[in-house]
Amino acid sequence: MRVLVLFGSASDRGVYEPLRSALNDREVSHDFRVCSAHKSPRYLDSLLQDAGERYALVIAGAGLAAHLPGVVASRLIQPVVGVPVNAALGGADALLSVLQMPPGVPVLAVGVDQAAEAAAAAGLLQREGISLLDGFPEQRVSSAKALCERFGIELLPPGKGITIAPAPLGSRQQGDILVPLAERSDARDIGKLMEMTRSGLWVGINRLDNAVLAAVELLNARGAYTRELLAYRAELEEQYAPH
Repeated sequence: MRVLVLFGSASDRGVYEPLRSALNDREVSHDFRVCSAHKSPRYLDSLLQDAGERYALVIAGAGLAAHLPGVVASRLIQPVVGVPVNAALGGADALLSVLQMPPGVPVLAVGVDQAAEAAAAAGLLQREGISLLDGFPEQRVSSAKALCERFGIELLPPGKGITIAPAPLGSRQQGDILVPLAERSDARDIGKLMEMTRSGLWVGINRLDNAVLAAVELLNARGAYTRELLAYRAELEEQYAPH
């Protein structure tokens, strides 16, 4: 198992060095590169060209618009963990860019500047199966079950497999992948999100579907779901491609 670590700027050293230490502590082999999605897109293309064969996980960090994790996730079916960096606005802009990914293209977000938290994803690569904790709306649970059925994954009892947990805005919850829940949300809730996400791996508000997809990507470390993931992405592209 090897991990690719990408950061948008060498000036982010204070953020990414704790991550590299955490990966070393876990004895996780990794390659580190400085690469900007905006300023060095051709270099990013070259890094991603064979990343699917070389790496089981990608950790990508950036500030401001923080597009790097999302761009990487759009190109690979490997799990991507995004690290928002505080370059302005307390990192709120970066956090939202990483966290609020559209359905179908998951990124697991950590809190602002909390890069060491991303190392936890490496430990999930050895898990088998998915379990959902109680508390999700039934409609979203039904969609999550349908996704699992599509990939041939049976949901396990709580405490087994990769655990996906609900976290209503302003609350605290334990789980491997956390989903903030809100019937309504507005700009006033950004502070709650920033506080909640200080620890753990997160997807966007109400995005249980992306949590399941991220779990499938983590479970795919040995290639068991590669065909299904590629087919899913192909259908997504066909759906949104101009005709």
